Amino acid sequence: MAIKITLPSIGSGSSKDSIVSILASEWPLSAQEIYNRLKKAFGGGISYQAVHKTLKALVEENVVEKVGKDYRLNKDWISNLKRFSDSLVVEYENKSPKIDFEHFRPIHLAFENFFDAGKFLIHDYYGTFPNPDRKEAVCFWQHAYPSVGLSKVEFEAVKKIFEDAIHYSISKGKTLMDKQFSKDLASLGKRCVVGVEFSPPTDTFVQGDYILQLIFPVELKSKIDEMFASLSSHDQINLMDYLEKILAAKYNIHGVIFKNSELAERFRQEAIAIYKDPKSERVE
Repeated sequence: MAIKITLPSIGSGSSKDSIVSILASEWPLSAQEIYNRLKKAFGGGISYQAVHKTLKALVEENVVEKVGKDYRLNKDWISNLKRFSDSLVVEYENKSPKIDFEHFRPIHLAFENFFDAGKFLIHDYYGTFPNPDRKEAVCFWQHAYPSVGLSKVEFEAVKKIFEDAIHYSISKGKTLMDKQFSKDLASLGKRCVVGVEFSPPTDTFVQGDYILQLIFPVELKSKIDEMFASLSSHDQINLMDYLEKILAAKYNIHGVIFKNSELAERFRQEAIAIYKDPKSERVE
């Protein structure tokens, strides 16, 4: 791992990253709407004035643009991010970046399909980002991710990841596919719950003190929701169809990794509480 990542800057602090994540999923939004989403995700530790100040800074940095009373991501900044991600893909095929964990700064990533994002989770996120105290690892996702399409090497890597620390899967969806994919993960050692509301605004993964959030385009989210909701029996689950239409289909999926020990612990405790709640629907 020998390359140094140079990222389109959005300044420091997870509040900026969180606002960018929200506007990547929904737009345009007013300052009040953004504040409401942040408050739902992170609790009462943020004020409307702080959100308004952060939005003003993002506008000045040309990351966000204001249209009337609403905000959305700046298209020029998105283009710069795409140029960065395209060059990163070329480098990434041959070698992985060296990450300075001692002076860690947020990392922005881009994937051209769901499958590549999943491979990154296995090989690079859980395989690279440290969790020396073996704290519980957490996945909050709209729908449980499948293990379909993994090679034997990747399958063994997933098993080892689940052996290194306790892993929780908290899925908002509770369709047949959610339950089946969760059952597959549970067979590998993951502790799975389906049909639960949670605070993170997008698919979120906690490894040690590091948090990875993935932002899916609206069209892809709609297709996933539609496919998951359309099945009424296990016989209808066509994994190859899912692989072709969802996992391997080309979409621009963006992600951000940042370090925040307090937020990571809050998410971790939220997942543990959900799993221990007798009303939660566990999948084993």
